[in-house]
Amino acid sequence: MESIKIEKIKGPVDIRGNVPGSKSILARAMVFAALSDGKCVIQNAALAEDSRVMMNALRDLGFQVYYNASLKVIRVYGKNGDIPRKEATVYVGSAGTAARFLTSMLACSDGTYTVNASPQLCARPMAGLLSALKTLGVKIKCLGKEGHLPIKIVGKKPRLGVPINLNIDASESTQFVSGMLMALGCLPNQSTITAAGKTHNSYIDMTISVAKLFGCTIIKDGNTFKVGGTGSYRCADVEAEPDVSSACYLYAIPMLLGGKATVNGVMQSSIQGDMQFLKLMETMGARIESDDKGEISLLHDTDSLPEGDITIDMADFSDQVATVAVLASVRKGKTKITNIGHIKKQESNRVLNVCENLEECGIKCSRGKDFIVIEGGDPKGGTIDPHRDHRIAMAFSILGLRTGKMTIKDCGCVDKSFVGFYDELAQISESHTES
Repeated sequence: MESIKIEKIKGPVDIRGNVPGSKSILARAMVFAALSDGKCVIQNAALAEDSRVMMNALRDLGFQVYYNASLKVIRVYGKNGDIPRKEATVYVGSAGTAARFLTSMLACSDGTYTVNASPQLCARPMAGLLSALKTLGVKIKCLGKEGHLPIKIVGKKPRLGVPINLNIDASESTQFVSGMLMALGCLPNQSTITAAGKTHNSYIDMTISVAKLFGCTIIKDGNTFKVGGTGSYRCADVEAEPDVSSACYLYAIPMLLGGKATVNGVMQSSIQGDMQFLKLMETMGARIESDDKGEISLLHDTDSLPEGDITIDMADFSDQVATVAVLASVRKGKTKITNIGHIKKQESNRVLNVCENLEECGIKCSRGKDFIVIEGGDPKGGTIDPHRDHRIAMAFSILGLRTGKMTIKDCGCVDKSFVGFYDELAQISESHTES
């Protein structure tokens, strides 16, 4: 496995960085585009691994999808709700978003498909979505462990004009809800989805926002969602926002070292849920400023964080748990991060992974069913095993800029979401190397 060593740099920092387009927005835009009635152009599409998986899977289904790497543009030619190939095998790698969205789309088709994935993704649960689809008459056979990929799916296109009522257990992932909203929204049927579990989620709100670009209105009322009846999505041109999840790693650096960070193109008006990370940073002493165009900078005057015991509910921006955990490691006091039980079933068991790697850095942790408690102090460098989890690798890399002597194993896993992450860190290090 390839590893990288992160050395200590001198603060305060002054960072202006770049991140790829949001892979969450790209995934949604590609699915809406494929189900639309014509040519769609998606801009700012610098493809991380997950986005490339989605693009290739759509090609395997017979869609015309073209990518211009130099212009960072994807062109998708929709087939008015139809899937060109009626039999196909698609491989979704480790991309949970692609797996859930495409499974939903294939279930509402008139074809027969196999969906396969990496061992990592095959270990993640799909039962909530698969059970819901079976109630619609979709035939699904799990080819390995029940409730998991790989699967063989025989789609069932809903009968014209017959209302659809679907109940989904969204406790494992709200992507089950988003996937079905996209799949059902282009049908001539009115559909109502009732979701159990956590449904007040910024990623569902993102789906609703992207849907509007394609002429689809989703009505949300608590845990009930109404969609469909138009019969098709209109084609649209979309510019993907810079990925705020990736930007948070750069914004976190001044919290560790003092200084300022600006990420090109991240605006105050962003529809992405991880904007809540910036609000949290304000409670920890940061200032969030925006220029006359709305572009955001984070400023932090010191390399220390407020002391004392605090509790942080991260249910709505749990992708940043590892980032918040490394910040918690440098502050005096206990930090309890709550409502994160679902992250045990993501790319790795992130609850366990965060704790083990903080302990490698000399920080005490304890964990429970849906929380982590971190006793902050003076973390040291160490050898970090991210277990192929991109978010663990990136979070501990930025901690290494403060501690030095931090080795990240299997560092290539960051390409899942942030191609060029270590190039950005290298540029920061070159201009802030400690003498």
